[in-house]
Amino acid sequence: MKIENLKTFEIMVPYKMGNHDGIDETKPKRKHNIPVPYHRLWDEKVKAKVGGLTICKVAQGQWVSPSGKTFRELMIPVRISCSEEQILEIIKMTAEHYEQEAIHCMCVSENTMIYHRNAAEEKTDVSKVYNSDFGDSKVCDCGHTYYRHFDSYNEMENVGCKYCECASFAIKP
Repeated sequence: MKIENLKTFEIMVPYKMGNHDGIDETKPKRKHNIPVPYHRLWDEKVKAKVGGLTICKVAQGQWVSPSGKTFRELMIPVRISCSEEQILEIIKMTAEHYEQEAIHCMCVSENTMIYHRNAAEEKTDVSKVYNSDFGDSKVCDCGHTYYRHFDSYNEMENVGCKYCECASFAIKP
């Protein structure tokens, strides 16, 4: 058993990206929805840094820039449990990833506990998550090698065997 004591922060991630000049109904809207795969890149960076995140439903936000322009935009609230040092790194990474002028982030809990049941005994299921240390040349029941069950063009996502109907890797006895 392992218990971590952290803080929980909520960071606002943009739903749309692009040029904007504040509220001016006479100008055409030049923002576009951010594609889901682009959001997933950010998600993966956060997960790599702190282990997880909670993505909430889209919310309408308004803010006034230092120049006095008012902006109304859709935002995605994301909750992250981590240290203050880690959230500062995530804020900077978020501003760069989404090309934002400002990032809104707040502490929503000073005392967050994360309980890990059997943390020392947990093992990654190599049939569902790619593990380069497992051995790419090991053979599945279907006759194809381990790495053929993962998509090298999509962050080694588990896709089942690329050469037959095998849905997941099972080591051949």
